[in-house]
Amino acid sequence: MTGMTAERRQAARRRTLIGATIRVSQCNATFSCTVRNLSEGGARLDIENPMWLPDAFELDIPHHDLRAPARIVRRADNHVAVAFGNRREAKSISEVEKIRVLEAERAKLAERVRRLSEAY
Repeated sequence: MTGMTAERRQAARRRTLIGATIRVSQCNATFSCTVRNLSEGGARLDIENPMWLPDAFELDIPHHDLRAPARIVRRADNHVAVAFGNRREAKSISEVEKIRVLEAERAKLAERVRRLSEAY
């Protein structure tokens, strides 16, 4: 293979720009991230300083009504590539939890708009 990188993905990926939450059960913590591309088998997540993330965690993607176990397969400066665990383990997010997550995201955006507006 001269000048080409081998494609190891088993499923086609779609470019996205959606919010998600990383849930780390070992320390009962959650962290926000951005899903940059998504496939049936995994995703690329943008996150600040991903080197501290554990190798495995649960990933919530409310926009796609998905909560799935994820395992890091590649780390870089500001992103990680993850493979989803057994799809049978994936579970849907309840409507109430989905609303809670979206309301929290809306509140963060409203606060950011308020802070940016104060500057002018």
